Amino acid sequence: MKEILDVIHKTIYQFFDVCGDDEEVPMSDKDKLLLEVNKAICNNLKVLEPEPEWIPVSERMPKENETVLINYCRLNERSVRMAIWDELHCRFYNSEYTKYVSVDFVTAWMPLPEPFEPQERSDKE
Repeated sequence: MKEILDVIHKTIYQFFDVCGDDEEVPMSDKDKLLLEVNKAICNNLKVLEPEPEWIPVSERMPKENETVLINYCRLNERSVRMAIWDELHCRFYNSEYTKYVSVDFVTAWMPLPEPFEPQERSDKE
């Protein structure tokens, strides 16, 4: 997404650089255009990359063997853990399947986010 935003911003600024200083392009029009473009970019990014949300276990459970984040609550302990849903036994296991958490102590879950992919740096910029 950052690459797309960079291209859009560079294109806008190149457009304004093409306009000579002697041309009458009021600054307010430039600001309005940039503001509208930025609003459109932000609105589209919200649609394209929705924020992951917690799903209450009372609403639904993950798919069988799906690795998710769980919101664990027991006594005075509250934590977020990675776990795998075992539908047959109605419990969450850790990734090694050596320990489990009863669904009674899980209030919500969410899918794992996409892995981080670093952007390649360009020395030309």
